[in-house]
Amino acid sequence: MKSQQQMNSRRFSIVIILPIILFCFFAFTGISVVMYGARVYETTIHKSTLDYSARTAIAYMTEKIRQNDTYGSVQLGSFEDCQALVLIPRESVDDASIRTYIYFYENNLCELTTTDPASVHPSAGTPILPLKSVSISFLSDHLLHFKCVDNWGNDAETCIALLSQEVKS
Repeated sequence: MKSQQQMNSRRFSIVIILPIILFCFFAFTGISVVMYGARVYETTIHKSTLDYSARTAIAYMTEKIRQNDTYGSVQLGSFEDCQALVLIPRESVDDASIRTYIYFYENNLCELTTTDPASVHPSAGTPILPLKSVSISFLSDHLLHFKCVDNWGNDAETCIALLSQEVKS
């Protein structure tokens, strides 16, 4: 009789312990997968955030130059003491009354559209992106070099070919 009771007791403990062990195993596995996924997501978001400013500044400058790519409408100049990319809209190339200045001021890439640059201060521009530094230069008559460094130290640069040329008659 005792042996029958011991067997029932062992069966009872295996019947109870086995599901508990399986439950703990699946719970541990599930939590591990969720934690691993959270870490991968966090790393992806962090890297995406780091690359955002530099890549966005490059894309922004490229698009602005492409929008205004007519002969003589993309120039380098200065705005107060800031180096600036001066964009003259197609309809204003002859009289140059409206100008858009894209410049680096107080750790921001800024944009300002004005008819009289002497009457406004660089602080009046719209901050586009926070950056650590910006460099704009012409490598040749039709090749513009743009380099920026974001606040995390990531740098990005591009060369933009101006497609417009002087029309010779």
